Amino acid sequence: MFSQHRLSPNKHEMLNESNHLCEAFAISESILARYQRNNKALSVSEKKAFAAMLLRAPQEVLAETVASLGPSTVQSQRPKNDFSALIERTLIIGNPLKDIFQRLNEVLCNSLDSSRTLVYYKDPTDSLLKDPVYGTAATIDETTPLGKAVSTGIECNIAGTLYLPLSYDGNVVGCVESAWGNTEEKQQQHIKETLQFTACAVYNAIESERIKWNKEKAEAMLTMATQLARDNLDEAVLANSIMNTAKALTESDRCSIFLVKDDTLEAHFEDGNIVTIPISAGIAGFVAQSGETVNISDAYADERFNREVDKATGYRTKTILCMP
Repeated sequence: MFSQHRLSPNKHEMLNESNHLCEAFAISESILARYQRNNKALSVSEKKAFAAMLLRAPQEVLAETVASLGPSTVQSQRPKNDFSALIERTLIIGNPLKDIFQRLNEVLCNSLDSSRTLVYYKDPTDSLLKDPVYGTAATIDETTPLGKAVSTGIECNIAGTLYLPLSYDGNVVGCVESAWGNTEEKQQQHIKETLQFTACAVYNAIESERIKWNKEKAEAMLTMATQLARDNLDEAVLANSIMNTAKALTESDRCSIFLVKDDTLEAHFEDGNIVTIPISAGIAGFVAQSGETVNISDAYADERFNREVDKATGYRTKTILCMP
């Protein structure tokens, strides 16, 4: 004879509710894990739902959970950056400028929960803000939000886009442009630390480029000096050495040298051609007579420019730097 113990209706109901709660938690945990893998933030409604659930949770469960995590675990759940990897990508001298700024863009986009973030550096040579990733630039004045943030040193928010100046050692070295960035109060300290690190990385990148450029200049001068010491100082050889060095130092497409001979200028070109022109002709003639340096951003807008050379060579000159 067998007897069967039957659960009362109340116990059946409690067991079902417990199972339902565990299933709901399991589903939530799975969704949160997927969000974490994809770096997806909770929506406003999801945050409210979690807040409501936490209010219903027993206080002793919350206390035990927080205590079991410990301070180191809680700290590790803070935002989001692996600074050791970031240092490797941004602070080691010699890394390409484009790669450094690409990584900074990714880190700040993550920190600010932004759809798009760009980091610009302040070029000390021509007063421009430059983006080495996409090759764009902005003037440093108050005609643009970027320029205004840098010239005033004050962050601004225009149509949902944040413009955050980057300062290192008391000097503005760049600016961050972040579309729809998140600057919630609880994230302020982390964002501040990330911006400080970004400013340091930008400063180091600029200094690295400056050191690299000075090294290239020194090598170009040394190469020319070696050639001049070795060669027989034939006029054509001398002119060619000077043109090659000047072209490298100015990063120019083309270079020519004009030698003053009595009342004429003897123009030496890279292809070996030599042309004699009046000493008063063109921009070279102006520089030869005045001793002034001329730097022109649009050659065809300057009436002193001699277009006959472009017609003869088929090359269109855009900018000109001419020095005595």
